[in-house]
Amino acid sequence: MHFLKYLFMWFFIQPNLYLFEANKARTSSLIKKAVLKVHINPISYPKQGYGEVYKTKFEIDMLLRVFGRKKIKQQFELPRDFFEQEFLESLDIGQIVEYPDLKFMLEEKQDNDCYKALIKDVQIKSIQNPELRARICINSDDLGFKEIDLSGMARGRNIKIGFDRVKELSDDFPEEPQADNLCPNTLDCF
Repeated sequence: MHFLKYLFMWFFIQPNLYLFEANKARTSSLIKKAVLKVHINPISYPKQGYGEVYKTKFEIDMLLRVFGRKKIKQQFELPRDFFEQEFLESLDIGQIVEYPDLKFMLEEKQDNDCYKALIKDVQIKSIQNPELRARICINSDDLGFKEIDLSGMARGRNIKIGFDRVKELSDDFPEEPQADNLCPNTLDCF
């Protein structure tokens, strides 16, 4: 019976989809435009070394000044802890929590139940030594990640993309934006 419950939930519950757009003030000049789509399966499941995890998929669509369009798709299993206020409140500034495939460190506690965190040692295709810095606000009605900054090395160059949360995508937003849709006139990209 327990198996049927998970099977039903797996087929009939749609993943949450969130949209982030690059903020020029926090993004390398090499990148003209960028969009990050985050798909999170709303059902958590146990995984050894993590506790409960959410299957998560990141899709980055970028327009680069020199190399043109680049898409990166990556799947992660994010610990459920990242989305729980009790976990974040229990950490001290600078404390590192190690998981098998990544490290999580709380960098700063802010007002309004928001936190700055660093996620390291995660694998992202085409990017060497990636680091994710996130602003997480727990008392919101949706995904707590409000900003995600990605930095690392790509093709021998330092890159940084600062993404700001735009909205949760739903049926009333049928067409998912891509980086080239954000830049219809090439003069707008410079």
